[in-house]
Amino acid sequence: MLAICRTFYSLQTGVRGPKEWARGAAERGYTALAVADANGLYGAVHFYREVAAAGLQPIVGASLTWGVAAECIALATSDRGYRQLCRLLSERHLAAAGFDLLARERDKVSDLLLLTHSPALFRRLAEFADPANVFLLVQECTGDGPDSIGLWDAFSTGAEEIPLPDAWFLEATDREVFDWLYRLRRLSGRGGAGVPEHAGSILPEAGEWLRRFPQAEAVSRRIAERCRFRFRFGRPLFPRIHLPAGACPGDHLRGLCRTAVSERYGPKRRKAAAARLETELTAICDGGFADYFLFVYEIIRFAQTRGIPVEVRGSAASSIVSLHALLPTRTRPVLRAVSEPGPPGLPGHRRGHCGCAPGRSHRFLLSPLGP
Repeated sequence: MLAICRTFYSLQTGVRGPKEWARGAAERGYTALAVADANGLYGAVHFYREVAAAGLQPIVGASLTWGVAAECIALATSDRGYRQLCRLLSERHLAAAGFDLLARERDKVSDLLLLTHSPALFRRLAEFADPANVFLLVQECTGDGPDSIGLWDAFSTGAEEIPLPDAWFLEATDREVFDWLYRLRRLSGRGGAGVPEHAGSILPEAGEWLRRFPQAEAVSRRIAERCRFRFRFGRPLFPRIHLPAGACPGDHLRGLCRTAVSERYGPKRRKAAAARLETELTAICDGGFADYFLFVYEIIRFAQTRGIPVEVRGSAASSIVSLHALLPTRTRPVLRAVSEPGPPGLPGHRRGHCGCAPGRSHRFLLSPLGP
């Protein structure tokens, strides 16, 4: 049995943390739990670890909002779906008020399942995306009895019936905390919806929910089987850089660095610099960081060619690879940890962009990452 939850990573909205949700869902008889935090994946890894540790299937997703009141839950079914969700969330934050999910290309959501409480939005989503990937959740209600739920309310939407608990609270007392958060949002000018009143907003016992909605078990199983995205921990994951045909990241990095060092060092220092460069390149490539350095190089080059002031600092900034070969900026060297052989650790390049143009740099970051 699958349920959806909102954690405290939905800032000023969520009440409970991932560990509490995982424990509560397991105690109430669920076998899978999906996260749908507001416009972000900030807690996705924390949520994934806690739910998996509780013996449940974790499903990664987010709640996307746009326009006046449009909202849908997007669940990642695969690695491609997770990338699509990350891109949509980035675009949503960059576009701010101008974001509209329905204005995106259909193939940008091909590996996402889209769920909504709104029959009107369901119709539009079913026209925009693959109808097999769009579902209508239990609609809002004000009563507690089975007759007051208004499930699908005789709308002839052709909707796939999805009676899944979309839970905001573990206990009824959580509503008081939510109400205080709502007041804070109002004071800060954010507004937003009040206390959710749809069926399942307080996580029910799985057995109780199945007695009310016997079809929920089959629907849950089908959704959970489609959501096969898994985080792979224990190794760094870097964006793929577009390289010349036939080039590999390590060879491309070596070629850039060797050319730069031969141009920037005079005859007296070139030999020592070249030797030091080879030591650093060996450590970088053996540690699997060639893609990382190339990606930082692309960011810096983008900023410099467009007149955006940029600095680089961090544990890799004082290496010859960074300081003289790839990233000739007004650098602030800190350490040379990554350029020395030894156990691999993620190098640090913290980029400081001029405050007048962060959006242009952030939009550039989206371009080479793939669909």
